[in-house]
Amino acid sequence: MRAVAISFLSWKRYLEAKLQPCGVNLKQAALLRMIRSEGYLYPADVARRFFCDRPTATSLINTLVRRGWVKREADLADARRVRVIITDAGIAKLDSLPPDASRSAPQQRDPLAPFTEAERKVLIPLLQRLAAHLDKDSIK
Repeated sequence: MRAVAISFLSWKRYLEAKLQPCGVNLKQAALLRMIRSEGYLYPADVARRFFCDRPTATSLINTLVRRGWVKREADLADARRVRVIITDAGIAKLDSLPPDASRSAPQQRDPLAPFTEAERKVLIPLLQRLAAHLDKDSIK
């Protein structure tokens, strides 16, 4: 698990360094992408997707609200719920980010470069199985 953690943190640092000059961090950029892709998210969705508690998700959302990149609006179907939507400024921020400053975007520096294609075909399903196993045992 130590090797997995070190690999993840090294890759995260690499991507964070690409985003730092843009004034946005990896979580903020990822959340903006998710909201733009889906139209809106509920705060509980944010907590679940970022594997954090709701107060942490609220703090992340509040930061984006203060920067004018997202806003909250009442859910028309259930007035007790609040939806988080992206603003024009948030779309502009996303569009200004380097295209390879995302975990899922093609990269100049491929994190899987040390592996052959055959090794990748084995490694990725193994890591997905590990993640699913650990997720089912986690407290929700």
